[in-house]
Amino acid sequence: MSSNNNNKNETVIKLENVSFTYNGNSEPTVKNINLEVKKGEFIGLIGPTGSGKTTLLNLIAGVLPHYIGGDVQGNILVMGKETKDMSMAELSRLVGLVMQDPESQLFNLFVRDEVIWGLENLGVPREQIAKERDRVTKFFRIDHLIDRITYDLSGGEKQKVALASTYIMKPAIFVFDNPTSQLDPLGSAMVFEAICNLAKEEGTTVIVNEDKVEELAAFSDRLWLINNGQIMIDEKPRDFFRKVDQLKEALIRMPPVTEIGYELERLGYDIGELPLTVPEAIESIKNVLRKK
Repeated sequence: MSSNNNNKNETVIKLENVSFTYNGNSEPTVKNINLEVKKGEFIGLIGPTGSGKTTLLNLIAGVLPHYIGGDVQGNILVMGKETKDMSMAELSRLVGLVMQDPESQLFNLFVRDEVIWGLENLGVPREQIAKERDRVTKFFRIDHLIDRITYDLSGGEKQKVALASTYIMKPAIFVFDNPTSQLDPLGSAMVFEAICNLAKEEGTTVIVNEDKVEELAAFSDRLWLINNGQIMIDEKPRDFFRKVDQLKEALIRMPPVTEIGYELERLGYDIGELPLTVPEAIESIKNVLRKK
């Protein structure tokens, strides 16, 4: 999905033997995590409730342990620097975090003020702020909302405004924690469109924790399965969904179109690659019919 540039082999996130235990807990929520993310990758994070998804994302974004206390073991590097050696202000310039509840990230009455709030806090000149606001609102197709009151927006609109206000800070990495969990289908589609437009940008790295597996399967370069606090699968989508036993153990269902392909294979049909989208599933069925 992503459009990598000449530095596509540059590692922007690296976790080495990372475990995290919240204050007051005796057991770590995530344990022995080892992973690398390259510049421009689109990573989908999947796992059952309580598996450690949000904890992992908050470690990458620096929320843990800078805002929420706990014991971190191992090394977390973002853009080559240890997160423990950076302030939250420094980290926020590198990693943009968009949470599942957009209202928790909205602080201003009007959209026009919300989008530029971060730049104003940095003391960016007004003329530059105006240009950036115009560019960002057009990019996310929210320029028609600029004079609206933020709290009167729909859920999908609020999430797009939250995304725009993060994007205007130009972080190299975006982390989304269940961004569509509270949205209706229309709002979910709006937000996924915005995320996909973002992922097409040259060099932008995106990690999305999302329960809508179909969307992640279609757009991700890699998928991670986290279960019981550990990364159990780290594969390209078609290879990811061949790990049937591990997915069943984590109570994760593959997308229906992929399940169709898998069942055809199980019945002995040669379908080629497992389908991840409806058009691919239709093509797989056509291939089966042609060979009959």
